Amino acid sequence: MPNLVELADIVADALELPRKSAQWMARLGRDAGCLSTGGRGRHVPKATSQDAANLIIAMMVCSKAARAPEYMQDFGDLLLFPEFTTRPEQEGEFARRLFVPKANFRGCIAGIIDLLGSIEYARTLDIDELIGGDFAPADSIVPPIDLTIQDTTLRADITFEKGTYGFQHADLADLADWKAAGPVFWSALGASSAVMTRYKTAVKSRRRIECDVLLKVAAGLHGHSFVDLLVKAGGEKVLKRDAL
Repeated sequence: MPNLVELADIVADALELPRKSAQWMARLGRDAGCLSTGGRGRHVPKATSQDAANLIIAMMVCSKAARAPEYMQDFGDLLLFPEFTTRPEQEGEFARRLFVPKANFRGCIAGIIDLLGSIEYARTLDIDELIGGDFAPADSIVPPIDLTIQDTTLRADITFEKGTYGFQHADLADLADWKAAGPVFWSALGASSAVMTRYKTAVKSRRRIECDVLLKVAAGLHGHSFVDLLVKAGGEKVLKRDAL
């Protein structure tokens, strides 16, 4: 697995952003305690999927490297919010594991990156269904996953398979019940004003990414491609079928 600097380069390449900016964000995030810290030289710790999630978040919406730790913290801590979530009638096992009550945005991105390095998840997918039964180049074989961040409203969404999972800042969650306009609402309104002030300027950055970016990050982090896992899982299914 790569170290933090190497992971920053991997994420920057996947998002087509400058490596120098990514490395600076990684350094600031590490110094602020948002990313893995440890020894030097041969003792540098390996990067984690949580590190990858934080770097993705910062590079998606942060226009100034100096604010990267703030974005990693505030957007990474967004909580899964039922009112903004649409679960499919037949929600898959891995979706149920990922999107549990009070799950945060960072943890769900990290979980997806781990799934994209997992043979267990690959076994649940049908490669023929993903490519429509026709020949397709390897890099177009992707499961239906994407991330969206609405930076000025502290909202985020993850589309995973057939569900859409919405995330909201904890201080803003109580504003959803605006019709009640009770004490909780007005207290949340005051708290939210302080939070929103930090993000009221529109950020010129890429706010939506699709699974191809996550696949590249997962491959760099785990050392193997998800396409290879899909092919291996498909071969296992053929062997089991032939054995019957």
